Amino acid sequence: FSYAWVAALALVGVSEIFSTETLMAASAVWLVLLTLILSSSFGAFLMIRIIQGLRRAICKPWR
Repeated sequence: FSYAWVAALALVGVSEIFSTETLMAASAVWLVLLTLILSSSFGAFLMIRIIQGLRRAICKPWR
């Protein structure tokens, strides 16, 4: 779940620092990295855990 926060903070930092053109290039790099991560079994397991953590945080914010 901490990985999701790190990724979110990194995306926010990139969007705050760089301009729109650089942000588009960075988003393309992020898509390539995500596909590489998803291609590995550990990456798929990590993404499943991140999605479950995000759904838990969104659906139950008071617990």
